[in-house]
Amino acid sequence: MMFWKKVCSILLATLLALGTGTLASAAEEPTLRIVSVTTHPGESVDVAVEIVRNPGIIAALVQISYDPDVLTLTTVQDGGLLGTGTMVPGGDKTAVPYNVLWSDSLSTTNHTQDGILVTFTFQVREDAPLGDTTVSLTCSSSSCFNCDLQPVSFQTQSGTVTVTSSGAHTHEYTSVVTPPTCTEKGYTTYTCSVCGDSYTEDIETIPHTEKTVRTEPTCTAKGEEYTACAVCDERLSETQEIPALGHDYDCTVTKEATCTETGAATYTCSRCGDSYTEDIETIPHTEKTVRTEPTCTAKGEEYTVCAVCDERLSETQEIPALGHDYDSTVTPPTCTEKGYTTYTCSACGDSYTDNETDAPGHKYSSAVTPPTCTEKGYTTYTCSMCGDSYTADETEAAGHKYDSVVTPPTCTEKGCTTYTCSACGDSYKSDETEALGHSFGAWVVVKEATQTEAGQKRRECSACAAFETLPIPMLPTVAVRNFQSSRTVDYRTTITFAAVVNSPVDGAEVHWFVDGKDMGTGDTYTVKEAKKTFTVQAKYMQDGKTLAESETETVSVKTGFFAKLAAFFKALFRKLPVLVQEYVGMEKLR
Repeated sequence: MMFWKKVCSILLATLLALGTGTLASAAEEPTLRIVSVTTHPGESVDVAVEIVRNPGIIAALVQISYDPDVLTLTTVQDGGLLGTGTMVPGGDKTAVPYNVLWSDSLSTTNHTQDGILVTFTFQVREDAPLGDTTVSLTCSSSSCFNCDLQPVSFQTQSGTVTVTSSGAHTHEYTSVVTPPTCTEKGYTTYTCSVCGDSYTEDIETIPHTEKTVRTEPTCTAKGEEYTACAVCDERLSETQEIPALGHDYDCTVTKEATCTETGAATYTCSRCGDSYTEDIETIPHTEKTVRTEPTCTAKGEEYTVCAVCDERLSETQEIPALGHDYDSTVTPPTCTEKGYTTYTCSACGDSYTDNETDAPGHKYSSAVTPPTCTEKGYTTYTCSMCGDSYTADETEAAGHKYDSVVTPPTCTEKGCTTYTCSACGDSYKSDETEALGHSFGAWVVVKEATQTEAGQKRRECSACAAFETLPIPMLPTVAVRNFQSSRTVDYRTTITFAAVVNSPVDGAEVHWFVDGKDMGTGDTYTVKEAKKTFTVQAKYMQDGKTLAESETETVSVKTGFFAKLAAFFKALFRKLPVLVQEYVGMEKLR
């Protein structure tokens, strides 16, 4: 009970210290201090936390802070002063501040050694500035405990990491050029990338960069041109005069001239837009002929006019009538209608008839249709000229003359008697008898079932070629889900195995065998807190007979000292919340 009391008290006090962040005691002794060191940019450096005048502790929590722009934490190394105590460093090494916790809850005596409690290894950044950077240390008055669970106060001292240049070196200069102009010199600045030493060298001015300055001439004004410096605008040549261009007119007709009105043309300069207008003289009449065509019975006429203003330009000329132009079409007589000739004008469509002829009458021929078994006979009379027809001279139907044929029944078809007329082929069936049905023999296995394929059985009819087949189900299989032929697990691990059965059989069950012993039935089997190596196998059984069995899996259990210790602490941490609650409750009852 005393052991659990210590564990719970240390955990509760440590959690309180992490939450409150209480400042270190101002007492002179004992002391936790950072050991100051000197290093160079880009190097790795160890920074130690040292205990001086240790009064005796079994648990401690320290916290460091530093400038991450200068230092990067890479390693945390336990100094071993707390014996079997476990050091628990913070998970994220980039966290600032950074916490480290020690706890030796199994110890009944204090650790009183002075020396290095922990060593932090930093990587100094390549671009770290020269000079001192502080590594500060914090340890609150409730963060350290002795074996009696009494808090122990420490005075804390921060330290420094001094970053210095690496000593004598060969300058490694980089250059930055400030270019010259045509009026001012340039210079190159050389700076040592190691120590920062720098100096400059002049660069002479450069020649003027000529540019042409031109004022373009217009239609009416002169232009000019000279050269100047493109950088400083100094004039470098005399001004040259450029003559005026004069106007460049384009003509656009703004009003078309007609035979009755003058038009207008506008002239516009393409460069400056200056414009003026001139008249366009009237144009001659454009003649067109107006014609009224003559018909078969009416005269026509023709004259000319202006196509623009419609003014008549000539006298009217008369065109004589054309007269009819008849074409003839003969319509011959039919058996019942007269014949005639139709005369039609090809120009205007006027028409009349003439030259009639009399109808000649029908000329009939006869065709005899004899009677059938069910239909009467008759004679058809048809006109050979126009196709007109009629029937006469009917005779009575002859009636059927049937012959009979007997069809006996089969396994699947009914029997019957078929009656067929010998004269016309008409037929019907009568006197049906029922089908006999199949006469099947015994079932015969034609393909045995396996664990991967279904089988088949067959029986045949003794009277015909008919047969029937039925599938035989696949044999069952059983396997352990996520099977591994062998695997290794931690001490006191609980494992659940699950069976997968294919092609199940009514009344069959999965039996679990551990080290060859039948442990019972079920789709799953659980081994609780395994403490030794064992084998497991699933068998699919019915009435004591094994139908299928899985492969055997070997589970090796880690049984060494450290494996058992790890299992102990796992169980301990699972119970801690309950134990802490019980402990707090007991403390309240006191």
